[in-house]
Amino acid sequence: MYFAFGTLGGEALLAAVRWLAEGTGLPVSSAASAAYGYPFTVGREKDQARLPADVAALYTDPETGEHADTWSWRRAEALRQPLMPAHPEDLWVTGLDVDAAVAWWDAGGRDLEL
Repeated sequence: MYFAFGTLGGEALLAAVRWLAEGTGLPVSSAASAAYGYPFTVGREKDQARLPADVAALYTDPETGEHADTWSWRRAEALRQPLMPAHPEDLWVTGLDVDAAVAWWDAGGRDLEL
């Protein structure tokens, strides 16, 4: 899924992750994992190799340069659901529905025990 969306440019996708992090208070790496998955696991080496540097930076701790710790994959998956637009084809044109995801987070998503 890594930044391969139709007409939506890479800068818009990077901005969506940062906007999600700001709106939820999550670290950027957790927002990136919710939006696009976490490519730094065993068996995903091909995904890692295809990541542009600016995308890989979303998953990097700026202080250490190491891959940032991520949170629960279950929580990332739960947040991914409201990120998807109501009409799936809109994902390729308008991108992730960050407003809906932030609203879901504020309405109790942050409190889920996952």
